[in-house]
Amino acid sequence: MEKLDLRFFLEPPELTQKGAIEIFALAPLSMVSAQPGTYFRSELVPPPQMVYGMLENALGWHLPHQTRKEVMQGLTKLAKKQFGKVQIWKGHPWLSGKESKSAKSGYFSLLQYHLSLEKALVPEDLMTYDDLWSMHLRDRGMNFVGGSRRYDFRLEGLITKLRSTAKEKGPDKQEVGDRKEFVRIELEDLYETEEQKIHSSSLGDAFPMYYVSPKTRGFVVTRTPYRIPVRATPTVWRMLETLDSLAMAPTYLGTSEGWVATKISSDV
Repeated sequence: MEKLDLRFFLEPPELTQKGAIEIFALAPLSMVSAQPGTYFRSELVPPPQMVYGMLENALGWHLPHQTRKEVMQGLTKLAKKQFGKVQIWKGHPWLSGKESKSAKSGYFSLLQYHLSLEKALVPEDLMTYDDLWSMHLRDRGMNFVGGSRRYDFRLEGLITKLRSTAKEKGPDKQEVGDRKEFVRIELEDLYETEEQKIHSSSLGDAFPMYYVSPKTRGFVVTRTPYRIPVRATPTVWRMLETLDSLAMAPTYLGTSEGWVATKISSDV
């Protein structure tokens, strides 16, 4: 990982720069802030933590959750050492080491103290619709056998047989399962075995331990850009101004297909 320049965090969060971020949807957006079981409801406007994530992605800050927590702790420790006794900042969340805002997924932004986001207005031309979305889930039980589209070519015959005889009954029907009565068979012996109940672990690395589950997901469509008034420190503002031409990654909201373009404006 390249070294990230996070020195902005060590400056006091004096939000003297005012401006706006305009977000142009280049595709239908599904901005889901929570993960329910059956229906993924999209927000009508970009949630703040999602905007922070979009900006951090464009800045090249791709940090795992635990690494992010450790980085935050290290930065607050340095900032507190320098400003912890300054009366105006004593007790400020910036020096607490705790995220003041976080998404329901657990994500929290390193920018949140030095960049304040107001809520965007709902565009007048906004349209919504629902669609089926392929959710990929990991599982070591049985779901991946019926839900994954990719597996080792050596399993083609077995998988074809399992799917073609799934609704049949009789002594010749083979099944794959994970209950106690199912038997573990070596991969090379699967075509020769007379066992009718084959344990799912027999498939081993030849079958990915994930599956696709179709979910109903909400999407929004608009040609009107979302305009988000912001306040920032001068250093963070200069960082944002570079994104129009020097973004480190594509900008998207909600899903990787929800591509957007951004424009940083000093007009309030």
